[in-house]
This record gives sequence, structure tokens and C-alpha cells, in this order.
Amino acid sequence: MRGILTVRTMAVHVLTIDGGGIRGMIPAMILAEVERRAARPASVLFHLIAGSSTGALAAAGLAAPGAAGRPRFSAADVVSLFEDVGAEIFRAPSPQRVRSLNGLVAPRYSGRRLTRFLADTFGERWLSESLTDLLIPGYDLEARRVYFFKSSAARRDPARDFRLRELVQVASSAPMFAPPLRIVSRDGTRARVLTDAGAFIANQAMCAFAELLSTGRAGEPAVLLSLGTGMVAQPIRYERVTRWGVLQWAEQLLTLVPDGYNDTIDYQIRQCLAHFTPGGDRHYYRIQFPLDDVDAMLDNASPRNLAAIRRKAEQVIREHSDALDAACAALVAGAR
Repeated sequence: MRGILTVRTMAVHVLTIDGGGIRGMIPAMILAEVERRAARPASVLFHLIAGSSTGALAAAGLAAPGAAGRPRFSAADVVSLFEDVGAEIFRAPSPQRVRSLNGLVAPRYSGRRLTRFLADTFGERWLSESLTDLLIPGYDLEARRVYFFKSSAARRDPARDFRLRELVQVASSAPMFAPPLRIVSRDGTRARVLTDAGAFIANQAMCAFAELLSTGRAGEPAVLLSLGTGMVAQPIRYERVTRWGVLQWAEQLLTLVPDGYNDTIDYQIRQCLAHFTPGGDRHYYRIQFPLDDVDAMLDNASPRNLAAIRRKAEQVIREHSDALDAACAALVAGAR
């Protein structure tokens, strides 16, 4: 870790932030509470921050360098970034939504407003400059495989170094919502065409653990804080589902796939931590919750839904206060 806010720890500290569109404001608010309770920025508390989809916006925001080696944004600033995304991109009038039939025949958003917003937010900062390690996935359409943006690799190899604003745009450009992006590496030798990988890597806890394995740190004591963006709470009744065809299942798969994937990853990471790390999964904190009054749509940034998102975040912080206290105590106790 670089900069003047460096701490040494006895355990490896990992933060993962799920994707979820505008609902990414909820983990951002939780992290603002973590920073307040721990009295340290996230870039100091964590050795590795992994973010999927719009979780990449939070991850990159927390790790982006500012003046004198300090983070450019606090978690509270990242909350404001999500509010800005809602106002400038999701809520602003968009001729593209009309032309695309609301995403039916073309991407719902052109991507131009997002490009300008991220350029203003991150400027020309590079992945290699991040204050702590980042792990952010995108899907390489030409190679037909997931590509992982890694700050550790970017520091070693300019061909794996990309602008923070571009990799955040890749991670935020979900198919049907925004077009893919063509990006070029810092040394100009590598071009990739990528889109969001969040549909199948919404929860990056296992990816983060695999990264620890690759660096030989999986056997060390670990503190892992994994933040979700909510799950659909409404049950699917037997009487309804027996009559469903392709159209009905296609609509439900948008929530069934990520929710099922998140549950699977939660099970896998608990078993892996219990087997590989000292103390088992004692310092694994997964914060996930039913959405209830929050719209599950990724781009509903109406004032009413933003207010519901804020209320839900405040409720989650209250209900998980003991877990947050325990996580902060573990993170701070490991610091030297």
C-alpha cells in the first residue's frame, strides 16, 4: 500500500462490493459508517477492494488517489457520486431511451453522459495509481472471457494498466443498458472491447479469495467484509410458476440468477475460509438484505426510490450494527 496513510496489519483485509445499479448507494452508505466508526479511510483499512458492476464505481472511488497520497474520495463522497449518477444519467431526459424502445432494440443509454461524468470524477488517473489493490471484472467480448482489472498487475505491466474512468465505465455498462467500450492500455499495445461482467460476478468474494490464493496469502488470517445491494424478497408461488413460459421466466431470471449466484458464493466462501484460514470464517461479514420497498430495477433513480434506498441503508446499518462493530474492531485491531 502506498501513500502517507499506510498501516501494517497482521491479517489480510478484503472488501467486496456487489453490483446493483443505483442500489450501489446502499453499500456506499454502509462504508461511510465503517469509515466513521473505524476513523480510517477504506484505502487504509483494506488491502484489496473488489467491486462488480456499479460496485466498481465505489471501489475505484475509495482507492483513487488525491493530494499528498490521500484518497480523493471518502465513502460519504461516493454516496454523493451515486446520487449524481442518478440525477445526471438515469433520471435525466434521454432521447436514446425513446429511440431504443426503452432498451428493447438498442442500449437504453448511449453512454456519452456516463463518459463525461466519469472523466470529471476520475480524470486521467490510472489503475496502477490506486492507493490499495483493486480487482474489477469486465467481460471481453472478442476473447469471450472474463477479464480482471488488477492494480497489482497494472503496476508491473503497462499493457495491463488502464484509466480508472474507463474500467469503471466498462463495469457499469450492463448489456441492454449501455454499449460496450473499447479501451487501450497505457502503453498502447493492448486494446479490449468489454462490457459489464456483473450478471455472473455480482458477488466477488470468491474471486477475491482466488486472488489471495494466487498471491500466496490465502492461508493468512483474513478479515472479509462483503456488501450486497439487496435481494428480491417477493416469493414465486407454485400456482403461478406452473403456467410460465419463456417470457415470464426471462423476466424473473434477471433477479433469480444474481440472487442464486450470491447465495452460492456466500456458501462457497464460508467453506473455503473455514478450511484455509486460521480462525475459520470468524471474521467473514456478509451483509445482504431483502429490498422490500426499494425497486429492484438497476436504473430507477426517481426521488421516491432514492429516498427509499436511503431509508433501506439506514435500516441495514441499524440491523447489522453489531456485525459492523465487530468488523471495524477486527480491521482496526489488525492495524499497526
